[in-house]
Amino acid sequence: MVTLLPVVWLWHSFALHLAYLLSIYTLCVWNGGSYYIEVFSKAYRTQFEGDIAARRQAAFESLGAPKRHQAQPQAQPPAAAAPDAAAAPAAAAAPAAATTGAALALKKQE
Repeated sequence: MVTLLPVVWLWHSFALHLAYLLSIYTLCVWNGGSYYIEVFSKAYRTQFEGDIAARRQAAFESLGAPKRHQAQPQAQPPAAAAPDAAAAPAAAAAPAAATTGAALALKKQE
């Protein structure tokens, strides 16, 4: 019986009925707006996060860094190594240093 009491008040009072309907409408708009901001702001942020990843990947590729999803080439056994094996680590260090510098520069942009 107590749960039906507000129904009788709303039926007999136009002002209460109007206030009740306006409060329901206001809550619906608030909930819809909150959902819109939460969901679409996440989608908007991920749109730009993808751009950062694409820029980082392009920078690494321009420096000659291998792609992450590609398999690394197999290393040659020591017996089949080139005669000037001492010069190979120095030549490999230069692109690695450039790649590291580019990665740090991209990290600072974020």
